[in-house]
Amino acid sequence: MKILLFATPIENVSKKEASYPLGIAYIGTVLEKAGHKVNAFDFSFENWEQLKPKIKEMIISEKPEIVGISSMTTNRTTSFELANLTKEIDSNITVIMGGVHPTIMYEQILKNFPVDFVVIGEGEQTALELVDLIKKKKKKSDFETVKGIAFKTGDKIVKTEARPFIKDLDVLPIPNHLYFKNKILS
Repeated sequence: MKILLFATPIENVSKKEASYPLGIAYIGTVLEKAGHKVNAFDFSFENWEQLKPKIKEMIISEKPEIVGISSMTTNRTTSFELANLTKEIDSNITVIMGGVHPTIMYEQILKNFPVDFVVIGEGEQTALELVDLIKKKKKKSDFETVKGIAFKTGDKIVKTEARPFIKDLDVLPIPNHLYFKNKILS
């Protein structure tokens, strides 16, 4: 599957940091190793209004099947705007949101925004299982077997069993830092 992963702009940022979203690098690498085509972007310190046309063009030209959005409380508004923008471009694109904010606020997000799935907690194994089921075009009830997600079916919000934490982080592949090479090299 073709997947785009985004860290959206942080609201009211006061200074730029020299870091990038390592979680996206891990998830992208896990998905790539499973054969999915992934590209990831860190727009944490960009201006959303200036960035929006660029992201719109990127989604239109790339034609992803899935857009994954990493959300913290500090970038929740731009994350929700990206979900809206994605569905305006193509309502068939599956929007998955994960991160600290969606883990806590999954019900609010699923009730109010066009997000298909929320990943709750650690995302590496959950994202892989979820994407594999999406690829197989399974019906919503089949997703109840994936631990660590929430989704809406009709007016009902389904939260699956919690996924245990990864005990041995060495089972994860080394994250692909080159997703953010422009951040590393600058």
